[in-house]
Amino acid sequence: MCGICGIASLKLSPETLELQTGKAVEALRHRGPDGQGVWTDPAGVSLGHARLSILDLRPTAGQPMTSQDQRWVLTFNGEIYNFLTLKREMEGSGVEFRTTSDTEVLLESLAFRGLLPTLQKLCGMFAFAAWDRQDRKLYLARDRMGQKPLFHGFTGNSFVFGSELRILRSYAPEARLSHEACAQMLRYKAVPAPLTIYAGFYKLPP
Repeated sequence: MCGICGIASLKLSPETLELQTGKAVEALRHRGPDGQGVWTDPAGVSLGHARLSILDLRPTAGQPMTSQDQRWVLTFNGEIYNFLTLKREMEGSGVEFRTTSDTEVLLESLAFRGLLPTLQKLCGMFAFAAWDRQDRKLYLARDRMGQKPLFHGFTGNSFVFGSELRILRSYAPEARLSHEACAQMLRYKAVPAPLTIYAGFYKLPP
Protein backbone atom coordinates (compact mmCIF):
# COMPACT_ATOMS: atom_id res chain seq x y z
CA MET A 1 0.00 0.00 0.00
CA CYS A 2 2.82 2.43 0.91
CA GLY A 3 2.40 5.96 2.21
CA ILE A 4 3.94 9.30 1.33
CA CYS A 5 4.23 12.63 3.13
CA GLY A 6 6.23 15.82 3.09
CA ILE A 7 6.62 19.45 3.96
CA ALA A 8 7.92 22.55 2.20
CA SER A 9 8.88 25.63 4.18
CA LEU A 10 11.32 28.51 3.84
CA LYS A 11 10.96 29.34 7.53
CA LEU A 12 11.94 26.04 9.18
CA SER A 13 15.45 24.65 9.50
CA PRO A 14 16.39 21.45 7.62
CA GLU A 15 16.69 19.70 10.98
CA THR A 16 13.14 20.66 11.94
CA LEU A 17 11.80 19.65 8.52
CA GLU A 18 13.45 16.25 8.79
CA LEU A 19 12.24 15.71 12.34
CA GLN A 20 8.64 16.56 11.47
CA THR A 21 8.67 14.33 8.39
CA GLY A 22 10.23 11.51 10.38
CA LYS A 23 7.30 11.66 12.80
CA ALA A 24 4.82 11.65 9.91
CA VAL A 25 6.54 8.63 8.34
CA GLU A 26 6.37 6.77 11.63
CA ALA A 27 2.62 7.45 11.72
CA LEU A 28 2.41 5.89 8.22
CA ARG A 29 4.17 2.67 9.25
CA HIS A 30 0.92 0.69 9.04
CA ARG A 31 0.86 1.47 5.30
CA GLY A 32 4.49 0.54 4.76
CA PRO A 33 6.03 -1.82 7.33
CA ASP A 34 8.96 -2.88 5.12
CA GLY A 35 10.96 0.32 5.22
CA GLN A 36 10.83 4.01 6.01
CA GLY A 37 12.79 6.86 4.48
CA VAL A 38 13.18 10.62 4.78
CA TRP A 39 15.02 12.91 2.35
CA THR A 40 15.57 16.58 3.12
CA ASP A 41 16.83 19.41 0.93
CA PRO A 42 18.35 22.44 2.72
CA ALA A 43 16.38 24.52 0.19
CA GLY A 44 13.32 23.86 2.37
CA VAL A 45 11.71 20.55 1.40
CA SER A 46 11.48 17.21 3.19
CA LEU A 47 9.93 14.08 1.64
CA GLY A 48 8.94 10.91 3.47
CA HIS A 49 7.99 7.39 2.50
CA ALA A 50 6.70 4.25 4.24
CA ARG A 51 7.30 1.23 2.02
CA LEU A 52 5.36 -1.94 1.37
CA SER A 53 7.80 -3.93 -0.78
CA ILE A 54 6.22 -5.54 -3.85
CA LEU A 55 8.49 -4.92 -6.85
CA ASP A 56 12.25 -5.22 -6.18
CA LEU A 57 12.55 -5.99 -2.49
CA ARG A 58 16.14 -4.72 -2.20
CA PRO A 59 17.01 -1.65 -0.10
CA THR A 60 18.30 0.04 -3.27
CA ALA A 61 14.67 0.34 -4.41
CA GLY A 62 13.70 2.25 -1.26
CA GLN A 63 12.28 5.74 -1.24
CA PRO A 64 12.49 8.69 -1.41
CA MET A 65 14.56 7.98 -4.52
CA THR A 66 16.87 10.35 -6.39
CA SER A 67 17.27 10.29 -10.18
CA GLN A 68 20.66 9.40 -11.61
CA ASP A 69 21.19 12.97 -12.78
CA GLN A 70 20.44 14.12 -9.19
CA ARG A 71 17.78 16.57 -10.40
CA TRP A 72 14.60 14.80 -9.27
CA VAL A 73 13.61 13.28 -5.92
CA LEU A 74 10.47 11.13 -5.76
CA THR A 75 8.20 9.71 -3.10
CA PHE A 76 5.60 7.49 -4.73
CA ASN A 77 2.62 5.37 -3.74
CA GLY A 78 0.94 3.10 -6.24
CA GLU A 79 1.63 0.96 -9.27
CA ILE A 80 2.56 1.88 -12.86
CA TYR A 81 1.03 -0.86 -15.00
CA ASN A 82 2.96 -0.01 -18.17
CA PHE A 83 6.34 0.54 -16.51
CA LEU A 84 8.05 -2.22 -18.51
CA THR A 85 7.01 -0.57 -21.77
CA LEU A 86 8.25 2.81 -20.57
CA LYS A 87 11.46 1.22 -19.35
CA ARG A 88 12.18 -0.41 -22.71
CA GLU A 89 11.56 2.90 -24.49
CA MET A 90 14.10 4.67 -22.29
CA GLU A 91 16.62 1.84 -22.44
CA GLY A 92 16.47 2.15 -26.22
CA SER A 93 17.61 5.75 -25.79
CA GLY A 94 20.48 4.79 -23.52
CA VAL A 95 18.92 5.22 -20.06
CA GLU A 96 20.29 2.67 -17.56
CA PHE A 97 18.45 1.39 -14.50
CA ARG A 98 19.73 0.34 -11.09
CA THR A 99 16.58 -1.49 -9.92
CA THR A 100 13.65 -3.46 -11.32
CA SER A 101 11.06 -1.21 -9.65
CA ASP A 102 8.35 0.85 -11.30
CA THR A 103 9.37 3.69 -8.96
CA GLU A 104 12.68 4.11 -10.74
CA VAL A 105 10.99 3.98 -14.14
CA LEU A 106 8.68 6.83 -13.10
CA LEU A 107 11.60 8.76 -11.64
CA GLU A 108 13.88 8.38 -14.64
CA SER A 109 10.99 9.24 -16.95
CA LEU A 110 10.72 12.56 -15.13
CA ALA A 111 14.41 13.13 -15.80
CA PHE A 112 14.21 11.88 -19.40
CA ARG A 113 10.88 13.28 -20.60
CA GLY A 114 9.82 15.91 -18.08
CA LEU A 115 6.76 16.02 -15.86
CA LEU A 116 3.81 16.53 -18.23
CA PRO A 117 4.98 14.09 -20.94
CA THR A 118 5.53 11.50 -18.22
CA LEU A 119 2.04 12.00 -16.79
CA GLN A 120 0.54 11.62 -20.24
CA LYS A 121 2.24 8.25 -20.68
CA LEU A 122 1.48 6.77 -17.25
CA CYS A 123 -1.08 4.00 -16.93
CA GLY A 124 -1.74 2.98 -13.36
CA MET A 125 -2.92 4.02 -9.94
CA PHE A 126 -0.65 6.44 -8.14
CA ALA A 127 -0.05 9.43 -5.96
CA PHE A 128 3.37 11.01 -5.83
CA ALA A 129 5.39 14.05 -4.91
CA ALA A 130 8.38 15.02 -7.06
CA TRP A 131 10.89 17.68 -6.10
CA ASP A 132 12.77 19.36 -8.94
CA ARG A 133 16.08 20.37 -7.35
CA GLN A 134 17.13 22.44 -10.34
CA ASP A 135 14.02 24.62 -10.61
CA ARG A 136 13.14 24.26 -6.90
CA LYS A 137 9.56 23.24 -7.58
CA LEU A 138 7.48 20.63 -5.79
CA TYR A 139 4.87 18.74 -7.81
CA LEU A 140 2.01 16.57 -6.54
CA ALA A 141 0.07 14.22 -8.83
CA ARG A 142 -2.64 11.57 -8.69
CA ASP A 143 -3.91 9.03 -11.19
CA ARG A 144 -6.79 9.95 -13.49
CA MET A 145 -9.41 8.08 -11.46
CA GLY A 146 -8.15 9.32 -8.12
CA GLN A 147 -7.70 5.80 -6.83
CA LYS A 148 -4.72 6.68 -4.62
CA PRO A 149 -5.42 9.39 -2.04
CA LEU A 150 -3.39 12.55 -1.45
CA PHE A 151 -4.20 15.40 0.91
CA HIS A 152 -2.53 18.80 1.19
CA GLY A 153 -2.75 22.19 2.82
CA PHE A 154 -0.96 25.01 4.61
CA THR A 155 -0.10 25.26 8.27
CA GLY A 156 1.42 28.62 9.07
CA ASN A 157 4.08 29.23 6.43
CA SER A 158 4.48 25.54 5.62
CA PHE A 159 2.90 23.48 2.86
CA VAL A 160 2.27 19.86 3.88
CA PHE A 161 0.90 16.75 2.18
CA GLY A 162 0.26 13.10 2.95
CA SER A 163 -1.47 9.88 1.94
CA GLU A 164 -3.81 10.10 4.91
CA LEU A 165 -5.55 13.14 6.26
CA ARG A 166 -4.74 12.29 9.85
CA ILE A 167 -1.03 12.30 9.01
CA LEU A 168 -1.26 16.03 8.37
CA ARG A 169 -2.12 16.41 12.04
CA SER A 170 1.47 15.47 12.85
CA TYR A 171 2.48 18.58 10.90
CA ALA A 172 -0.47 20.70 12.03
CA PRO A 173 -1.78 19.61 15.46
CA GLU A 174 -3.72 22.88 15.63
CA ALA A 175 -5.91 21.92 12.65
CA ARG A 176 -9.59 22.77 13.21
CA LEU A 177 -12.78 21.27 11.85
CA SER A 178 -14.16 22.88 8.73
CA HIS A 179 -17.66 24.25 9.28
CA GLU A 180 -18.39 23.95 5.57
CA ALA A 181 -17.28 20.32 5.49
CA CYS A 182 -19.34 19.51 8.59
CA ALA A 183 -22.41 21.03 6.94
CA GLN A 184 -21.81 18.94 3.80
CA MET A 185 -21.38 15.83 5.92
CA LEU A 186 -24.67 16.40 7.69
CA ARG A 187 -26.44 17.10 4.42
CA TYR A 188 -24.94 14.43 2.14
CA LYS A 189 -23.36 11.95 4.59
CA ALA A 190 -20.05 12.57 2.83
CA VAL A 191 -17.47 15.34 2.44
CA PRO A 192 -17.25 16.17 -1.29
CA ALA A 193 -13.89 16.91 -2.90
CA PRO A 194 -11.87 18.99 -2.66
CA LEU A 195 -13.00 19.64 0.91
CA THR A 196 -11.81 17.65 3.92
CA ILE A 197 -13.08 17.66 7.47
CA TYR A 198 -10.21 19.99 8.45
CA ALA A 199 -10.23 23.68 7.54
CA GLY A 200 -7.48 24.61 5.12
CA PHE A 201 -6.74 21.03 4.02
CA TYR A 202 -7.91 19.57 0.72
CA LYS A 203 -8.04 16.47 -1.44
CA LEU A 204 -5.83 16.75 -4.49
CA PRO A 205 -8.09 16.26 -7.55
CA PRO A 206 -7.40 13.26 -9.82
